Formats: sequence, structure tokens, C-alpha cells
Amino acid sequence: FSIQQFNRISPFFIILDKEMKVVECGSSIKKLMPLVSDSFFSDFFRLVRPTFDLPDFESISGFSNQLFVLECNNENKTLLRGQVEILKEEGLLLFIGSPWFKSIDDLSTNHLSFTDFSIKDPMIDMLNVLKTHEIVSNDIKEIIDSLNQQKKQLLKERKELQRLSLVAMAN
Repeated sequence: FSIQQFNRISPFFIILDKEMKVVECGSSIKKLMPLVSDSFFSDFFRLVRPTFDLPDFESISGFSNQLFVLECNNENKTLLRGQVEILKEEGLLLFIGSPWFKSIDDLSTNHLSFTDFSIKDPMIDMLNVLKTHEIVSNDIKEIIDSLNQQKKQLLKERKELQRLSLVAMAN
């Protein structure tokens, strides 16, 4: 694949050489941090899963069929979730992933937009569904609060009415 094709398929990719130096990275990764070619992987990322003391080419190669979670060394400590593939002929590692966000607000916090994701990436759809649920949940909470206030007001008015009834009966 060409770099342009990688950016269309998965703009959150990183290619590393045997020395764990960045050979190339996706356009959306560059938005998360100023990643430059020939920089060491460990200067920009921390491997959260699987855990290694000092991740090197050989140790990571042995885990190529597992979930990888990387933490970016940016201000937001953005998590990337993905997988690693070995490009044997070139002697390179390829990480293909996507940010692991909990809210649609994380997009703007990380200087990303919908167009920074590949078309096939379901993250945007899931974040939109999550936001819709959050809005509905907040609306329901407001309705419940309003009903509880109305209930308290009705009880207060009922007590006042009972008190006035007792005063009227006494007279």
C-alpha cells in the first residue's frame, strides 16, 4: 500500500523499523502529536497492553495477533487501540489502530474531527449513539427532578389544605 492508501484505510497507523524508530505514520496520528520520522517509538508512546519493560521489535513481534493499547505522550494521554502486524519482507512493524474515546467531546479535546477517521471506523457512530443516550438520560433526569418538585409542592399544598379544613371545622 502507498502512504495515501494507508491514510484512507487507517489514518491512525505507525510503521516502525527494527530499532523501534518511526518510519512513517498516519495523518491523524500527526494531529495527536508532533510525531516525526526517525524518532524513537518510546519518545511518543507507552505500551499499555501488552506490557513490556522495554518493548523491542522481537518482543512485540511475538504478540502480533493480540490487542495492543498505546498511550500517547500528549497532553491528553490519548489511548490508541489496535493491532500490530509484521511486514517481514521489509523488516518493519505496522500498528493499525484507532483512538479509544469515551465521549464525542474527546474529539475536539484531541484536535480531531469526523474526517480524521477512516470510513469503515465505527468509533464515530458509537460516540454519536453514546452522546444521544447521554442527552436522553439528562432529559429523563430533568423530567424526574421536575416531577419530584411537583410532588413536593402538591404534598405541601395538601397539608396546607388539611390545616385550613381543620381551622374551618373548628370555627
